[in-house]
Amino acid sequence: MEVCWVRGDGIRSGKGGDCTNLYIKHIVESVTEEDLYDIFCRFGPIKSVLIEKDQNGKSKKFGFVSFHDEDSATAALLELADKEIPGVVQEAKTLFLSPAQKKAARQQQLKQRHEIANAERDSQHDGCNLYVKNLEHSCTDEDLSAAFDKFGEIASAKVMRKESGESLGFGFVCFHSKAEAAKALTRMDGRVIGSKPVAVSLAQRKEDRQQMLDEKFGRNVSKNGVTTSAYSARQRTNISG
Repeated sequence: MEVCWVRGDGIRSGKGGDCTNLYIKHIVESVTEEDLYDIFCRFGPIKSVLIEKDQNGKSKKFGFVSFHDEDSATAALLELADKEIPGVVQEAKTLFLSPAQKKAARQQQLKQRHEIANAERDSQHDGCNLYVKNLEHSCTDEDLSAAFDKFGEIASAKVMRKESGESLGFGFVCFHSKAEAAKALTRMDGRVIGSKPVAVSLAQRKEDRQQMLDEKFGRNVSKNGVTTSAYSARQRTNISG
């Protein structure tokens, strides 16, 4: 199976410019390999057709068609991708068709998509997400939301917990706007929720928090991954002197 990437024209191409193996999904369970052959053979000579099946021999509703040449595979991709094909494609869906990838390449692509989605989410909620600590262990998500909802529309309120369900004593409240979050921060920092005064601050991403700590304590990470600090460097100098 070829590893594929995206060319400048938007068509994925495999190693050495050859990508002849197509991945197909959203097909109905009753579709056979002979059916797929009949659908794709008009685009060029086919090397093989495969529908993945489970241990009981039932279709997993996806498969592969391998052509002898890239031009045939490209023609099929351009004409059939995202098409509705009655009796072949699942109802309310279109045919998913793309160049096949090795598992490692698919996982890398999914990881990149996940990182992009996280970055977009963080940018949308930048300045809107509050970190609330010193919560009572009996405090629920609903209690946390009720304590803050007077300041604006809340997107989410979450008390962080261990796997056992026990509260960690802190949580997050995310507003839809920075102005609402700023107002809540000013009014709620030091206020009592239940029987304990809580501390409220703007939530920070782990990377930003680490960078702030490194700058505060003058820490640097060397090439071998060891963290040092300006303070410890001065101490070593004083001792050696």
